[in-house]
Amino acid sequence: MIRHHSTSIRLIAGLALWALSVGAAHALRCDDQIVHEGDRTFDVLRKCGEPDFVDRWFEGLAFGYPIGIEVQEWYYESTPNRLVRMLRFRNNRLVNIETGGYSFGDTVRGACQPQAIEPGLSKFELLVLCGQPDARESWMEFRSDRVGDTLTYPVTVRVDEWIYSFGSNQFIRYVTLVNGRITKIETGERELRW
Repeated sequence: MIRHHSTSIRLIAGLALWALSVGAAHALRCDDQIVHEGDRTFDVLRKCGEPDFVDRWFEGLAFGYPIGIEVQEWYYESTPNRLVRMLRFRNNRLVNIETGGYSFGDTVRGACQPQAIEPGLSKFELLVLCGQPDARESWMEFRSDRVGDTLTYPVTVRVDEWIYSFGSNQFIRYVTLVNGRITKIETGERELRW
């Protein structure tokens, strides 16, 4: 009976912690202010101040729907050794709050190692790690996702290709980002300049 009681307490405590973590994903504290999903960009700017980085693009449906949805991702790095916060807005309404990795601090900015570039990193994280690319291209594409055996309706996505040359005798990296996230990394020729 005692064993059953302690298991129940652990289960209840675990569920309470899970509920708190789920709730935390829908709000963000900025000093003594709180922003919630559904808030306008104006309210978030007023409470949290200017973000460290903003990325924006437009999404739209393909089959004759001329609807353009502005998507913005705001990144708050705050101070070194703190978690980076990403806020996603659709048509000026906050729809998602994510916690990224730890802030990189000013001492490592741009000191990129090619192996540090990984799929899933955001454009902000790539900029912090490696600085501005040596060259870049950007375009819009229609893409569908596969959900089980079904394809979703095509939507427009923004595709960026950033090219990094790491100096003599190093391989060039071609980095593809879709809607601000790294999806593919290709290794090019070895740079031969001296």
